[in-house]
Amino acid sequence: MESQLTAYQLFTQVQELKGKDTATIQIMWNKISEYTKQKYEQAADDFNKGLKVYRKMPNIVSSQPISLSIQPIQSIQPIQSIQPIQSIQPIQSIQPIQSIQPIQPIQSIQPIQSIQPIQPIQSIQPILPIQSIQPILPIPTQRICPPRCPKGFNCKKNLCVSSISSATSAPISGTPITGITESSIPYFNIKTFSPMLGEKYDEKKDPTGWWASEKFDGIRAIFDGKAFWSRTRKPISAPQWFIDSMPKNVILDGEIFLKRNAFSETMSIVSKKIPIDSEWRNIKYMVFDLPLMNAPFEKRQIRLQEICDDAIDPTGSLYIFYVEQTKIKSRQHLDEMHNSLVSEGAEGLMIVKPNSYYSQRRTKDLLKVKKFTDDEAIVDDIEIGSGRLSNMMGALLVRWKSNPNVHFKVGSGFSDLQRRNYATLFKKGTIIKVKFFELDSVSKRPRFPVFLGKVPQEYAH
Repeated sequence: MESQLTAYQLFTQVQELKGKDTATIQIMWNKISEYTKQKYEQAADDFNKGLKVYRKMPNIVSSQPISLSIQPIQSIQPIQSIQPIQSIQPIQSIQPIQSIQPIQPIQSIQPIQSIQPIQPIQSIQPILPIQSIQPILPIPTQRICPPRCPKGFNCKKNLCVSSISSATSAPISGTPITGITESSIPYFNIKTFSPMLGEKYDEKKDPTGWWASEKFDGIRAIFDGKAFWSRTRKPISAPQWFIDSMPKNVILDGEIFLKRNAFSETMSIVSKKIPIDSEWRNIKYMVFDLPLMNAPFEKRQIRLQEICDDAIDPTGSLYIFYVEQTKIKSRQHLDEMHNSLVSEGAEGLMIVKPNSYYSQRRTKDLLKVKKFTDDEAIVDDIEIGSGRLSNMMGALLVRWKSNPNVHFKVGSGFSDLQRRNYATLFKKGTIIKVKFFELDSVSKRPRFPVFLGKVPQEYAH
């Protein structure tokens, strides 16, 4: 605009010299041409400088098409052709001055606005998905100990590892599956849900490559984000502070656990309609799966570990624990883990098939490895003892809950207090949990049955 205005002023002075001084007119006209050319070249130079900077931006826009728009800058040279005006001495020849309109090509500098196509630089915004790389931070292969380790675990070198994996385990690791959410939680219905149940392990099977963890002798429990439910879909009365310490907006599958060899105590605590805070302070929720996450076992474990690591209540206590998984290297490795656990009082092992999915049924993708089996029985009568057990209960006369036609005795596993209070504790119809070595192939009676504890009707299978 500045160059056009100045040229216009010069042109006005030329008009005022009409019929006066032809030499002066020529001088003024040359000024117009020279001034306009300088301004145009300056604008072109600025454009070229900007273009050099732009070309230094790699992989955005090709610079060749833009370089073509600089060529019109040379087109101002035809302005020198105005010199023929000297041959038009009549002042009327000023009309060709209208050809100064070609000076409007100065407006062609507006093609600099063609840099607007550089707006594709805004296409860098789609590169914002790079932020999605943030979740791909590698997770450590070793976890920092929680504020309070559960009983039965050995802490070594500030790592939280179970006793079976202190020397041989390799924690499941990889990219966190943070993109997978439990979006079906609003549609979860405990009345139609069934937890995944395992079959008995066949010693002929090669377990190499499977994942092993401790089998906890507690109460199977599903947490729906607001409450706990038993395996048989009965509500579990947990203290509100215990519920509040759990993760929100997620469905969890695990075991309410007190300690090893304490099934009877655990059942006594959990079965109370009004929970006792002091008893629940010793309870832990051992979590081993995410039922609603439609992903292979390994990916479910990565996500589950993240959830458990983040679930620390405001008091600094920890009531939820991730159950460590150990990859089995061989049959011998499985036997070593199992024997080590059992010698420390554990019930046995659970092993999971690699890359398997959660099934709401009993499946061969999940196997129980233990020397003893357990099942439920119904009390029919009492047998009084003799000798040291005189005037006390000697044994319970029971029958299998699942096979009522098979009757047998259970005489071990009781405390003296239980034996003295048999009339109150073991009324006819009471359901008990019994562990045994194996069933007789003909009679279906258990070999070496041992009493584990009473099972309330609502928690019976």
